[in-house]
Amino acid sequence: MNKNGITIKSYQDEHLNETLEFLEKWSPDHSELFNESNFKWQKCSRYLTFYKDKICGHIAQLNKDFKLNGELISVGWIATLVLDSSNPMVQVFSGTSLLNQVTGDNNKNMAAVGVVPEIESTHQRRGYVVNRESALMYAKFFKPSAALRFLNKSQIYSIPIFFINIFCKPKKLNDKSDIKEISSFESSWDNIWDKYLSEQYIFYGIRNAEYLNYKINQPGKSYKSFLYYDSDGKIKGYIIFRVAKNSIKNISLLKVCDLVGSQKARIELLNIAMKHAREYHVDGIISLSSRSDKKIFKKCGLWITRKYPVVLPPELNKSIHITFFESDLDHLW
Repeated sequence: MNKNGITIKSYQDEHLNETLEFLEKWSPDHSELFNESNFKWQKCSRYLTFYKDKICGHIAQLNKDFKLNGELISVGWIATLVLDSSNPMVQVFSGTSLLNQVTGDNNKNMAAVGVVPEIESTHQRRGYVVNRESALMYAKFFKPSAALRFLNKSQIYSIPIFFINIFCKPKKLNDKSDIKEISSFESSWDNIWDKYLSEQYIFYGIRNAEYLNYKINQPGKSYKSFLYYDSDGKIKGYIIFRVAKNSIKNISLLKVCDLVGSQKARIELLNIAMKHAREYHVDGIISLSSRSDKKIFKKCGLWITRKYPVVLPPELNKSIHITFFESDLDHLW
């Protein structure tokens, strides 16, 4: 216990019910945080702070493998920092203790994505960089009103959005490719994904069958996965998407969670996602990817962009490639 009465402990199964109740009380808009099946599914280290024998803070850290200029590095990806805000002093010292815990491991490079603005300054004071130039969220909306809710803009912009949707049509390639839906990924494809990722990005998360199959089997979510084959029958890419609903902004979207492949493959796969989005009658389609992919997404009609901050240590402040599979909470968009 420190001098402020805060105690920090590693999460144990005996804390399950109390932790879920705490997360529901202090982060009610993120229901998957306190869903028991989802909580148990997530592979991470968790830490709790206690004040007067009651939980007052929670943080999770995911061990993720990345490659930077071809070198494998381990990143401790911070997730779900939730604090009891009823007592400002307890909130401050609880948050400080939890961040000290996850940043104190010299064997890991701390990073975070989907950080709310209120927490950014905390990371910056600790010497971390908020990188706003690497990642963009790309979107296309079929309904102007949904787009304006997403952008927090006045309805006066609905007319230009309407006309942009008319003129910014997705461009489909004329080739003899084949696209097939799959239910799982095979390890024999791992080298294909790494080849394309290493050719297109200098800093990216590892994609292999173990990781992808883990992600698409997340409880409570229904993913669709497709492979792209060229005219010679060779696999050239994949896409994974699902329908997501943001109850805060009252928007339903098709969410492109992961996309890897050649330029031609990614364009064709995004067109497949666009087709499904229209069939599902959702408000629009969104994706998260590198700034360098802007031309590809614009060709497919995803012309709305928004910067997506990534917290990195100074030595890793490079052009990092991330997708929604780095953080897939429904309300963080």
